[in-house]
Amino acid sequence: MSQTKLDLSNLPAWRKVVFALGVCATFLVGLGVFTKEGYLYASAARSPNFATREIHPVYAYHRYLRYSTPEEEENLAFWRAFMGVPLLPGLLALATSREFWLAVRSRRANVW
Repeated sequence: MSQTKLDLSNLPAWRKVVFALGVCATFLVGLGVFTKEGYLYASAARSPNFATREIHPVYAYHRYLRYSTPEEEENLAFWRAFMGVPLLPGLLALATSREFWLAVRSRRANVW
């Protein structure tokens, strides 16, 4: 039984559910980060404003420099760093399955 692709239909249901929930949670966190950056892009100051404490530089959409308060900067930095974490349990559930390693092993056998 030589397969070169991972057949997801052979995986147990709980592994599929964990992987799907991880992908969905990562998408939702990413959507939240996108929304926070959009809010900063539209409403944050374009130059430092000491009266409102908007003095911390933040890049919205990785390009546009805006100045925000320390709290907004920390909040955005946290969610940016947390964005890929919900996907980890799903990848771990997928990578610890027997079917995954059989597919990897058969692919290596076909390459050599």
